Amino acid sequence: MLDIGSHGHPPKRNGPVIDRAYDIPLRAVEWLWRFWLAIGKLHLLVGEPGSGKTTLLADLLAAFSRGGFLPDGTRARKVFCLYWTGEDSIEETVMPRLIAADADLKNILVLRGMSEHGKKRYFRPSDMPALVSEIKRLRAEGVDIGVIALDPLPSGSGNTNNNDAVRKYLEPLIQLAEQEGLAIIGIRHLAKASSKKKLADRINGSVAYLAASRVVIYVNKIVGTGTAPDNPTRGVLVRAKSNLGPTDGGHAFTITPARLEAENGIADTTDLTWDTQDLVGDPESIVRAAESHAVAEAELAAEMEFVRDLLADGPVQANEAIRSGQAQGYTPENLRKVLAELGGKSKKEPGYSRSAWYWVLPGADFRDLSGRPRDDHYADRRDRHDDDEYDRSRSHYPPRNPRDEGRFDDVREVEKGGKDGKHDQNDKTGDSTQFWANERNLRDSGESNPTQSAPFWRDEMNLLD
Repeated sequence: MLDIGSHGHPPKRNGPVIDRAYDIPLRAVEWLWRFWLAIGKLHLLVGEPGSGKTTLLADLLAAFSRGGFLPDGTRARKVFCLYWTGEDSIEETVMPRLIAADADLKNILVLRGMSEHGKKRYFRPSDMPALVSEIKRLRAEGVDIGVIALDPLPSGSGNTNNNDAVRKYLEPLIQLAEQEGLAIIGIRHLAKASSKKKLADRINGSVAYLAASRVVIYVNKIVGTGTAPDNPTRGVLVRAKSNLGPTDGGHAFTITPARLEAENGIADTTDLTWDTQDLVGDPESIVRAAESHAVAEAELAAEMEFVRDLLADGPVQANEAIRSGQAQGYTPENLRKVLAELGGKSKKEPGYSRSAWYWVLPGADFRDLSGRPRDDHYADRRDRHDDDEYDRSRSHYPPRNPRDEGRFDDVREVEKGGKDGKHDQNDKTGDSTQFWANERNLRDSGESNPTQSAPFWRDEMNLLD
């Protein structure tokens, strides 16, 4: 039986503290940024080096320092922000980013170090209890610190893989957040070779970081961006984990260079701009898309270069182009998309509505075929007849051979749309849709009937006239 004191309160003694659920009040989560930063909670901001974490953090702190706009367009509550970094120079890196983000510097507090016996030294994780006491003192004096940012969030012992050490170090931070009603953001890097893991499992160090954090905010650079001035760094922001709200959706941003006047010259830094349109989908899909962007871009560039080179000397039979592309590992579907993106088309040689389909780039001339190997049967017929008036007698129809395969490259387009402008509408074979769908390689029936011509094609395919 539980030893619970009167009125639902436990007796005054040492040991476990147990309350009846009936006596515990219901409270809603209070947000500084709805579903992203909660009051009284610990958060993680994680990402690879170069993903824009610190520039993004400076932008968020700037928004809270002046009551500006957050990535989703909502207005931030104006509060004091305390920032500590153990990696970047305050004067050369942190200050330029805060200024570029238009922060109200009067509301930004920077932890520079510790004073000990009249001397100044670096802040250490073991100094956390003293920092907690100082924050409580400042708040008691009316300095409304609402956000604390720690870059990075280490363990008390320095061993970030020791669960007990990490939990012991994080405990006073969690209690500070709860007791003083502020949001703590700790920055962590990603583990090496973790790209195939789920987002929450990519965090470097002990799983205690993940377990103790209520919301894990994940930053990912869109791979392939940031390579040139006209290709600035792009990134996405998602929630890899949340115990307090939804995780779907996110925000995209662009990081651009900025130059500021400094006391001793020009300070080069970076500035961040949020996209006006929010991202949709689950965080895993959003990040995977960002990670695959470079691969898709590289593949597209390679495919476009291939098609340009292939068609540089003039039209090429469609099936020949597809076979050549497949030999390079490109799919027919992607090759057709690239052809369209280049403004090219699939068409037949003028005057030869029964001939093979060719892939042609804008400005190409079928006369370019004159210097390249082609079917003698077609060449002879071309020499003997005008482009638009040639002998359509049965004896001049070509045999079925590999060249003829190209005619079916766009067969689905013909079947869907009926007669197509790319076909010779003077063709005496009748409706082109019916021909392509049902009589693809039958010769004109002429004096014979279909039942007689079918065995010929079945038994003597590819015989010359």
